[in-house]
Amino acid sequence: MSPMELDFGQDAAAAAAQRKIDRLVEDAVASVGLSTAAGACGCTSQQLRDALDGRNNRRLPYTWALRIAKLAGGDYRDRIQDAINEYIDPSPPATDSQFIAELIEGYKQFGPQGEVVLAAIRRRCKR
Repeated sequence: MSPMELDFGQDAAAAAAQRKIDRLVEDAVASVGLSTAAGACGCTSQQLRDALDGRNNRRLPYTWALRIAKLAGGDYRDRIQDAINEYIDPSPPATDSQFIAELIEGYKQFGPQGEVVLAAIRRRCKR
């Protein structure tokens, strides 16, 4: 058995992430409509409402959350995905300078054509 770090705050972090995801899914359901979201989940509107409200100790199945996120699309999908990623990998996002460095390296991978595009961008931005 290999040693591993124990995170005793894991339960609290998971519960907080679940509450955040539930709120975001609730927003997505409001955007597409309860019956439309229920249809995407293969359940009745009442079953979905019970899961969203936590009635009778019901929980929102993650498959429903995924289907609703995909159905709602756009900003709703992105916010739900960001909440999941934030729990899985809580490291902070890259800074602007790190992001720019990654973009420059990405353009350079296209060889001479990438260098030409990068030079044109620098000229437009006066850099």
